[in-house]
Amino acid sequence: MKGSNELDLLQDKVDRNDASPQERQDFILLLQKAQRHEEIAHYLDWWEAESAKTSPEISQEGSGTPATLKTGNPNDLLKEETHLGVVEDEAARIHRYLGLVEVYVHQLGKFEEAERILRRALDYHPGEPKLLRRLADLLALNRGTYAEAAQLYSQVLQYDPLDESILRMLGRIAGHLHASDRAYGYYSALLALNPQDVEAQRFVGHCRPEEPWILERQVRSLSWTRHITHPDQHGIMDELMQTMTPVLRQVQPGDLTRWGILGEHRLSLTHPQLLPIRFLFDAMDLHSVDTYLWQAGGMGCRFEEFKRPTLLIGSDILSTCHARERSFLIARMTYLYAKGHVLCEKLDVHALASLFASFCCLAGVDGVYGTNAETQVWHTLVDGKIGSDARKGLQALVPIYAGMVDADVVNEWRMATLMTADRVALLLSCDVDEALEALFRYRNIELGKTGRLKLFQNYPPARELFRFAVSEAYFDLRQRLGWTLRLQN
Repeated sequence: MKGSNELDLLQDKVDRNDASPQERQDFILLLQKAQRHEEIAHYLDWWEAESAKTSPEISQEGSGTPATLKTGNPNDLLKEETHLGVVEDEAARIHRYLGLVEVYVHQLGKFEEAERILRRALDYHPGEPKLLRRLADLLALNRGTYAEAAQLYSQVLQYDPLDESILRMLGRIAGHLHASDRAYGYYSALLALNPQDVEAQRFVGHCRPEEPWILERQVRSLSWTRHITHPDQHGIMDELMQTMTPVLRQVQPGDLTRWGILGEHRLSLTHPQLLPIRFLFDAMDLHSVDTYLWQAGGMGCRFEEFKRPTLLIGSDILSTCHARERSFLIARMTYLYAKGHVLCEKLDVHALASLFASFCCLAGVDGVYGTNAETQVWHTLVDGKIGSDARKGLQALVPIYAGMVDADVVNEWRMATLMTADRVALLLSCDVDEALEALFRYRNIELGKTGRLKLFQNYPPARELFRFAVSEAYFDLRQRLGWTLRLQN
């Protein structure tokens, strides 16, 4: 009874147009509790019309100039928003918009009005994931707006790349739009999260037998990888490593007998297990590579330095991996070798810091972060081989490095370098489910059939690879390079 009296009193004030924004808000809440949905729509339309009459127009003051309000008061947009009866707190405003949308959709069946409210809300709160998601859900109901719905879902996915429901919607929309490469990518991501998902199993299973389409367009340069380099990889440490890579290769000569490898273990690139991925070496700008079976290598692969780059491939990679898993692991190591970053994989953060400390010693700067007994070993190994150009390069770079280095700097660069290698390998192998399976096996981390969401969330390399696998950058680059999947009927 009390609620009814309060509603009547508020309605009287609202009808006289004497209600404050907060009172309008309370009035809408009471109407919702009373399930008087037609009246909610009536008052919202009234306030919307009132807002349109009193709100300032937006003009464009010339080419390239940001839009400005004719009143000159930037707060007028916020004042306009309060005409809808929303509260000042941003989270509450967003919640209120979503509540109003539900009224229009489920109680009144006015989908166009719901869409208008959401677009208006996004004017005030651009990029808000909850609003984007709800608008995408509305647009996904109409085949004519599938493309826009997919764009909105993709934006939301960057906030949470592990959202199964969005991955499923994107996969379905891409399938309806005949974007097979995108559908494969989204369903592969869904399968990585939930290996028992029947819908994802069927689509991915249909795509995987396709022959590597990359063979149709040869790439003989690493220049394409600059588009997907992790932002934390750029900087002084990358320049130092580029300067020292030729010397480091020279002081670490190859040794096959150390790994139990004989001449009979040599593999031809026409080997049935290597033939489908022979393009990898050209794509990494390595046109003459010797390959050997590494029987004790398990899931590992590594390069040894001889006259020609020599790749040792672990027996498990050849015997137990699927084609795209094999492609991922070999592409990953080949990229690290081609860029001179193999030591990021071989050394932990402390050993890597010691290596960089030896570079500083070569330039006459001692005592920097990471200096230990190994530093002198590296210094002795490299000092007799380094040329004058490399030494000059160090003298220019080392003072910058010495002034900024600490444990976080080294670790961030190392992790970023490995994440870039993961991205490159995924771009070539294209199946994030099998890429993650291979990566976890390589790391000796058990990847079960359940509980994957938490595992991916808590393991940065997996989380970042997943984010890249469903990003626009991934799909766009595959399309630009001509590597998109085209299923045969």
